[in-house]
Amino acid sequence: MWEKLKRVHYMFHIALVFIIFPVAGAISGEYPLFLLMWTAIFVTAYYAVLLSNHRLIQFFSWWLLIAYIYYGSVWLNTGFTWYIFYLSNLLIYELDDISFKSWRFLTFVALQPAIVITNYLMGNFGPAELLFFIVTFLFSDGLTFGLHRIQMTERIKEEKVKQNAQLNLFMAENERNRIGRDLHDSLGHTFAMLSVKAELAQQFLQMEAYDKAAKELQEVQEISKKSMADVRRIINNLKERTLDEELVTIRAMLEMSGIQVEIDNQLNVASIPPSQQSTISMILLEAATNIIKHAQAKKSWFSLVKKDDKLVLDIRDDGCGFQKLTGQELHSIRERLVTMSGRVEILSSKTPTQVRIELPYGGKEA
Repeated sequence: MWEKLKRVHYMFHIALVFIIFPVAGAISGEYPLFLLMWTAIFVTAYYAVLLSNHRLIQFFSWWLLIAYIYYGSVWLNTGFTWYIFYLSNLLIYELDDISFKSWRFLTFVALQPAIVITNYLMGNFGPAELLFFIVTFLFSDGLTFGLHRIQMTERIKEEKVKQNAQLNLFMAENERNRIGRDLHDSLGHTFAMLSVKAELAQQFLQMEAYDKAAKELQEVQEISKKSMADVRRIINNLKERTLDEELVTIRAMLEMSGIQVEIDNQLNVASIPPSQQSTISMILLEAATNIIKHAQAKKSWFSLVKKDDKLVLDIRDDGCGFQKLTGQELHSIRERLVTMSGRVEILSSKTPTQVRIELPYGGKEA
């Protein structure tokens, strides 16, 4: 319990300074003495909501807070209405329970007209009281929703940061696996052959079969030259991205981010030059990253077709779209298209957002 208490933010403790008013009122005789016990129950219920994970304890504690504020505001002093901020702070910072489906939030909202109506029926109502209630409730509701909105915005930012970190990790892992496959397929067998040939050469030297040893060493030299060529090829291939492989990566990225994706690839990938495949892959990867980071989309569609002598890439999503078109959108994609004599066009800036990219088939450079 003590450890839980230490984890409670200090502002929740400081907020209890206002409890001095009902305590002082009861001691001075302004309020009945049993309010001291009632206030102690309020403080206990307040900490029970903060510290307890038991649903039943939280349920009864919340209703005790509601009852205290209602009783004080109606039968003692309308100033007790200010204590509704305790509920507001608990909803936002501790319970994260701002939702019309939440019984706590519904009681928080219902308490406000209940206080006003009961005071009216009991005759404790005038222009000053009405103004006080309006100001108090508008301020408390505005503060509650405003702080909740700020909190949600920060949470979305944190989720985006985590999501981007996961994507970067996924892409790095994907690239590492790709390099590993290439090295294993190309060099694994080569090194095994070198080991066998070197052992044979050593045995022939021990047997003084120098001609056979020289032959094996000659083959070791030839295999070494071939392996060097394979290494250069692998390094060059790292600079180019195969379109089919990248489409698999893009699908995995979007699905990992909770975005449904449909990819309609009607291109004959084998007929597209490797350099152009690499450019298309990077463009689609950039588009997918933009959808994940900025679109707030649930679904996305990618279409790749050949029309006459052009490759046409259509990218669509059901996200929030572009707030304002300035001509500087998708600048990274535009820069990649410059050398390919391609162009990008935003066909729809709002839901559904649709972008079309066209570039010459064969990747003619500008």
